[in-house]
Amino acid sequence: MTRLLLHPAGRCRHEKYGRCTNEFWEIMKTEGKPGLRDYLCLHWRAKLEVMQAYQEAGWQADRLGLTGEDRRRAIDRFLAGTPAPAPICPDFRPRADGPLNECRYFFLEACVLRFQSCPGDCPNYLPPGDQRG
Repeated sequence: MTRLLLHPAGRCRHEKYGRCTNEFWEIMKTEGKPGLRDYLCLHWRAKLEVMQAYQEAGWQADRLGLTGEDRRRAIDRFLAGTPAPAPICPDFRPRADGPLNECRYFFLEACVLRFQSCPGDCPNYLPPGDQRG
């Protein structure tokens, strides 16, 4: 006997701004973080580039055997020659309930707008609320 099960009223927990965040978890299961390269938030990517530049400057200062204040000044000099990237995201919208420099579309280092549209009814439907029975 076949029964049709209807989803209870309410949004799916995966749905954010009309997009399906389950795509994030599917990519993580199959490809890991490298698979999310095309989904990264532009502001997050710029932050990672700044951190990488700082690490490289620290590595260069360490190779020169610098410590303390000399090391800090050397890092500042290395970084002065590398301007920090200033990403411009046309979709940036500040969060209403968080810091102004954080975008509402930011989802675990990714941009929600890069995920597929929510189909509305799918086998991955997850009702809101506590799933711990």
